[in-house]
Amino acid sequence: AGRWKLDADRLLCYNSCPVSRSPEAVCPPNMTLEFWRNISVVWISIHLVLLCLVPLAFAFLAVRTMSWILGRTSDGMQRLQDASGQARARTEEAAAQVTSAVIEGQSKVERVRATFRQLLRRSPSESFSPQDDNGSPPWP
Repeated sequence: AGRWKLDADRLLCYNSCPVSRSPEAVCPPNMTLEFWRNISVVWISIHLVLLCLVPLAFAFLAVRTMSWILGRTSDGMQRLQDASGQARARTEEAAAQVTSAVIEGQSKVERVRATFRQLLRRSPSESFSPQDDNGSPPWP
């Protein structure tokens, strides 16, 4: 492990040459800056490809898994949607029947109350008419 010094286009390797430990010992001619630059570009490219492939592989697997799940559950979901639609329709019908019965019962009770009020307000000599004191019938 020697120290490296930049000299023009070559790297001078001090203390790394096994034959001579002098500063004049120069690395082989194929070990230029261009060589190391090309090596570093290739090395960075390999890392970049690997770092991009991992997220792409996860995304691919996630999409495939979701597709598989949707393919397996689409029939069941359709049946569940149909059943929930039928349940909603039955609930609406039952609610309409109950509310119409309640409203009908309340209106009958109010008619009877209005009739009793009218009978109690009138004297026995007056004839009964389905008109209130203001001229409107006592029921809606």
